[in-house]
Amino acid sequence: MRINCLSTQEDLFETRLLRRVSQPVFLAIEAIPSGLDAPLVLYGNWHLQGFAHGLRWLSGLAFHLPHPCLLLPPFDVGSVGESLGLMTALNVQNVNTNHLLVLPEAEAFNLAEKTELQVQTDYAFSGPTGKAWLTAAETKLAVVDLIQPKNTSTPLLLCGARLLSASGLSNNDDRLALLVGILTWAASWNKTVDQIIDPPSKSPKLDEATWHVVCILAAGARASTVNETISLARSLFGVEISLGDVQLAHDRLVGYDLAQRIDENLLLNLAALETYTQRLGLWAYVRALRRDFERMGS
Repeated sequence: MRINCLSTQEDLFETRLLRRVSQPVFLAIEAIPSGLDAPLVLYGNWHLQGFAHGLRWLSGLAFHLPHPCLLLPPFDVGSVGESLGLMTALNVQNVNTNHLLVLPEAEAFNLAEKTELQVQTDYAFSGPTGKAWLTAAETKLAVVDLIQPKNTSTPLLLCGARLLSASGLSNNDDRLALLVGILTWAASWNKTVDQIIDPPSKSPKLDEATWHVVCILAAGARASTVNETISLARSLFGVEISLGDVQLAHDRLVGYDLAQRIDENLLLNLAALETYTQRLGLWAYVRALRRDFERMGS
């Protein structure tokens, strides 16, 4: 399958494996996005000025490209949400695992109904931004994270697994299956196809970053009123959520049976919220928020 990379990547070691499963075409950075006719795959030291500069360059175009962008190791550890122009937090952290859990969302990768993969992984992603498709078994942190700020945005897929270099800790068949699955998904992605959980028809304008913040606050801080949600989003995440968006999010919570409406407030279904936030790969963030609130209450 055809993919695009930057000319800075043409002679990298990782390119040798990539050539076995795809047909990379290398473009000068000035040719992006006008010359882009396939998914953009970024790996290795792809930007001459380093990862941070590369992210800032990418933030201006990633979500408007005609095809998805795939971002593979290495990553700089730390906060990357601001560099990508995101409303909510996204952090990269080191992990050392080869035990990955395949979530239902990863069905698009056609992994032959596998629920676990053995692929050495050095990076994982945390925070309310994005939707986890694969997680680290031990920590439940996202290893493959789909970033799509709005339904109309082109996805940016982050993968912390070591797909383009061999490791004695990886099952080679699993590694190649995941690599091919991700590339095939990106090559066949259609901008008219909704790649995220379908929202109820009454709330089509609620973006996923806001939805994730509301879910985390509901599950982690038991925020059940509009004012409480707005206040906590501002104080904890530095995010301004409008009254209308919180009302849309509350409608969705009720529509998903994650809450019941009691007058103007919500009665939260915490057990269902736990399951749902785990499915979205947000559980680590919920758990940390609960610990903080427990400490404040003790």
